Amino acid sequence: ATLTAEIPGINALHRLFEGVPALLVAAGPSLDSIKASLKDLRERCVIVAVDTALRACLDAGCVPDFVLAVDPQFWNARHLDHVDSASCTLVSELALWPALWQRPWKERFLFSSLFPLGSWLEERIAPKGRLAAGGSVATSAWDFCRYLGCRTIYLAGLDLAYPFGRTHMRGATFEERSLESATRITPAEYKSFLLPRMAQARRVEARAGGAVLCDARMKMYIAWFQRVFAEDRETVSLSVGAAGAAIKGLGTIALKDILALESCRGLLDRKRSERRRETEREWKARETDRREIMEKTFETLKEKLRELTDSCSLAVDACQKALEALGDAEKAPESSAAKPLVDRAFAACDGCEALCASETARDIAGFLFPDTDSIEAGVPEDKGNKLRWHLAWSQALWRELGSSAAWQLEVIVKNTQGMEGPGRYLKQVGFKTNT
Repeated sequence: ATLTAEIPGINALHRLFEGVPALLVAAGPSLDSIKASLKDLRERCVIVAVDTALRACLDAGCVPDFVLAVDPQFWNARHLDHVDSASCTLVSELALWPALWQRPWKERFLFSSLFPLGSWLEERIAPKGRLAAGGSVATSAWDFCRYLGCRTIYLAGLDLAYPFGRTHMRGATFEERSLESATRITPAEYKSFLLPRMAQARRVEARAGGAVLCDARMKMYIAWFQRVFAEDRETVSLSVGAAGAAIKGLGTIALKDILALESCRGLLDRKRSERRRETEREWKARETDRREIMEKTFETLKEKLRELTDSCSLAVDACQKALEALGDAEKAPESSAAKPLVDRAFAACDGCEALCASETARDIAGFLFPDTDSIEAGVPEDKGNKLRWHLAWSQALWRELGSSAAWQLEVIVKNTQGMEGPGRYLKQVGFKTNT
């Protein structure tokens, strides 16, 4: 949330480069064929690189205008190891590997988080601007080019297949790691051969005709691009070269045709400098307001997490007492002392549901809810007493939700250093911490 208040959103860049072509640089094997021309292409296009391709761009003397990173995993962050990013502008969302935020960047911009908590915080503190997501950083990068106002988007290295039997360009982190771990018996070439087989790759139509290997994950990305290409007829997307899998709606263009365009780098840099000054001035002017809103938002979040934790605790406790009473009675609840306890348990569960459906708590509960399929699988069906099974299932659901709320509260309190320790919430009725 602190980053939300500190870093401006991509809405400050909306339609900045209207009518200027963009070059989206991905890290597929075909990037090797145009790598030497990236510096010249930068004179004619807005350069938007995915994080995995940043190293190749800088090696070629091409500083991208923007670098997109969306994967929060540690191993993905390793793509930027030993890369000098000080001259680059990062575009990402809140759920990024923390070390990447600590790297030196020329500028940083956020787009709306893909995760419910981040989105909830941003909407209240400082809206950022949304980008589409199709499972790959390249999908968000393409939509970012469109967000900048670029109506012609050239795609370099977006193969979505295994052309030449490889997964990435030369020098990519994945390839370097294979070379480092190679032995005489298992050379890097063997691993390259093995990878498509392990991914159960199948032959699909190639962009240049014939067939090329492509796995299920890549097919999902292809389906996403085909859908957005069909929906947006105003944006022209062209592949630089014909390597990779065929994608309906994606044309091709020769490298020489892009290099024949007139240089527009001076115009791009001038527009960028003017917008940077405007953004810095406006963002700084509202700094105090954002801080105040952030503090109020945190208080609301902590308050609702406490309410959820306490409500779930009551429901879990009530369900436990009802289950114990049913086990002791061994007869129909309506004719036993168990009935009042069962009614009390369902009333407590109804209270949890009502709280989760309330206007403020609804969005907060939305990012806490556990996987109900796994809960159902973990509660053995009691064929002799359906009522007992429903109580056990409800108890498991509210225990997991309460545990999640308590853990979130603990993290927030630790980071804001404001309120009493929340350990008591984690100890109630079997609530557990994930730390």
